[in-house]
Amino acid sequence: MARGGTGYWLAEGGGPRNPFTPQLDHYLAGLPQTTTSAVEDLNTGQIFTYDPGPQLVLASTFKVEILGTLLAQAQAQGRGLTAWEQSQAAPMIEISTNAAAQALFAHVGGAAAIQAWDDSIGMVATTVLQNWAFSTTTATDQLTLLDTFVAPNGHLSDASRSYALSRPRNVGS
Repeated sequence: MARGGTGYWLAEGGGPRNPFTPQLDHYLAGLPQTTTSAVEDLNTGQIFTYDPGPQLVLASTFKVEILGTLLAQAQAQGRGLTAWEQSQAAPMIEISTNAAAQALFAHVGGAAAIQAWDDSIGMVATTVLQNWAFSTTTATDQLTLLDTFVAPNGHLSDASRSYALSRPRNVGS
């Protein structure tokens, strides 16, 4: 994670080597807040972690799990998102609207439905709560979620992944 406890970093080039050097480990260990990270080498699939155990509160990042559940449910029903679902999904992701997130959270079936989707994609250390903003996760589970959106898989179709990945392009516009 980036300094301050939030963010994702992507890096390209070089061979598979652990990005958590002794110097970086020492620096991270000295930070006053909980710091955890998971990094995947996209060429080899090798995963590197720094203190992967801590559970962190998701807050607004949970909205990606709501979107994933919504897309998976629409796929299972053999359809795309309805106009109403799109009208809620876009502001939920693009401007982080909590009202839209709450509406979609209820629409997809709440905590139980999202927990089931999380479990199905392999997010084994994430706990979904009815008050969704206080749900918890780990760095490795967030990497699993990211992989579900960026790499072909049996959970989200290419069309669903494309829709989801197009949303951040509109953030702030």
